This record gives sequence, structure tokens and C-alpha cells, in this order.
Amino acid sequence: MIEGLATQFFAHGDVGHVALFLWAASASALAVILLRELSRTSARFEAFVMAIARLNALMEAPDRATHPTQPIHPKP
Repeated sequence: MIEGLATQFFAHGDVGHVALFLWAASASALAVILLRELSRTSARFEAFVMAIARLNALMEAPDRATHPTQPIHPKP
């Protein structure tokens, strides 16, 4: 099946179109993968910043050590 399809493409001179399609498909797939990774990295960075904010709030308020169940709201 694939051999017959490849033979038809070669016979009609559509090799350039196939190459262009493969390039576009691989570039689009790479862009999707990179955007997904960028999103994950952004989420991890946000979690890191929030953890640092909680640590700073703990360091600034010594009475929080006696009441660790109270929520910690970082100052804006």
C-alpha cells in the first residue's frame, strides 16, 4: 500500500509537496511540545515562588510558629 502510494507521488513529481508537508508537520509537532514544556515550567516556577513567599511570611511572623495551622498569606 505505502509502496504504491510512494510510487504515485514519485511518478507525478509531488515529492516536493510531501517534503514540505513532512517539514510543516514536524515543525508543528515540535512547537506543540515546546509550548507544553513551557507551560509546565511556568507552573513549576509559580509553585517555587509561592513556596518562597510562604517561607518569607513564616520568617517575618514569629507567632506563626506557635500556630502552624493558620493560613499564610504573603504580602503583596
